[in-house]
Amino acid sequence: MASNPVTADAVRRKLQRLFADYTNKPVVSKVQIIKTTVADTYAYLTHESKEAIRQKKHIYDSKDIVLLSNFDLARYQVLDVEMKEDILNKILDVVYVNELENIIELRQYFAVCDDIEMMFGVSDIRQLNKIIRENTGIIRLYLDGNYQNHQKEIDNGDR
Repeated sequence: MASNPVTADAVRRKLQRLFADYTNKPVVSKVQIIKTTVADTYAYLTHESKEAIRQKKHIYDSKDIVLLSNFDLARYQVLDVEMKEDILNKILDVVYVNELENIIELRQYFAVCDDIEMMFGVSDIRQLNKIIRENTGIIRLYLDGNYQNHQKEIDNGDR
């Protein structure tokens, strides 16, 4: 994304130079100015758009995408309401099943999680943090419930 007016051809030439390290062949034959959002364009190119999914197109793995100039792709990935709800339910399952009692334990769980993208469907921790911020009430109820259950077990001498 350029902050100043630039032609598509100038972008194509810059990409050619950047990709010269990877191959001796021209890799970018055409550059188009997008008229949609970066997120929509990303979904289109990776076949994650609703239309591409409906057509059962192969979905490209985000790990295979080469990002240039420190481009932050996660910043433009937008989750719809259903996806956020699914991710929240997975977070609540993690809290419940692992008997986590506070947010630090939850963060530690994420830190040792082998593949956040595979497990939660998001590319990085910032997206999970955003969902947690939007749902602190219910997550706090789960954490408090686990804490209270643990305290009951201590009081009853079960642990």
